[in-house]
Amino acid sequence: MTISQIFSDAKVRLNKPKKILKSFSEYRERRAFVSRLNDSQQDSSARMKENGYLFFQPDAAELEELLLACKNRYENVETINSSMAKAFVKQLVTPDQYDAKDILIRFALNEDILNRIAHYLGAVPFLEWVEVINSNPVDAPLVKSQLWHKDGTDNKMVKVFVNIFDVTEEHGPLSFYSRQDSKRVPIHKNIMSHYLSDEEISEWLDLSSKMQFTGPSGSAVMLDTANCYHMGSRCQKPRLVYCAYYSTGFGYYARHYPLKNVNWKTLPNLDKGALSDMQLLALGL
Repeated sequence: MTISQIFSDAKVRLNKPKKILKSFSEYRERRAFVSRLNDSQQDSSARMKENGYLFFQPDAAELEELLLACKNRYENVETINSSMAKAFVKQLVTPDQYDAKDILIRFALNEDILNRIAHYLGAVPFLEWVEVINSNPVDAPLVKSQLWHKDGTDNKMVKVFVNIFDVTEEHGPLSFYSRQDSKRVPIHKNIMSHYLSDEEISEWLDLSSKMQFTGPSGSAVMLDTANCYHMGSRCQKPRLVYCAYYSTGFGYYARHYPLKNVNWKTLPNLDKGALSDMQLLALGL
């Protein structure tokens, strides 16, 4: 690890306390709100805090609506756009298509999901964005998120994934290690190289013990991608996944990073009066 790498990493991480000081009243409100929440899922909350991930069952009606909406987008191939220069991944929704009435947003604002994440983060989460991700087989070396990595935009974050179609190992499922297992990899490895190959990570972790997010359509998991090493999209068959990304709202970068054109205040069909206090906080309103 070079002095330059250490300095650069430290500089980025200093953005968090700066943002907290700048918006301390909101920071305090988000944390105080959690103390007033009823933790009706104490056992699952404890597992999430220990492991950094949780398989869970979403609201049945909302899940059915989400699956149908994502499948409809998948069938309309004209909506597919490239995402972040990844040849193996296509985006089926872009920020300019976000709408408050759309199930893609409403599902992400489900109060049970927000409640679970709030107890894990210790603060009401901020919804960064939602995605519908279509992964496809490519004849090329593994790159980017196909390699092992931890997301580096906050010290804690949660992504909720939902399998839209049945997912087997052939579909290149999201694969990950628990928070505790991930700690075995020295911190400096994540600073020196954001992405690690199977060979590199196997110096500390047993590849055969990794978790895989396989299962039927509608399977759901929430994962702390900042503290759990993960990878995916090593596909032999296409895969379709919904993803909602939540942070503390006080990460190392600007909210919605790296997206440039997301602003919940101007979200089409937004009716603040129809949202709960927790949902408003999740949108930063």
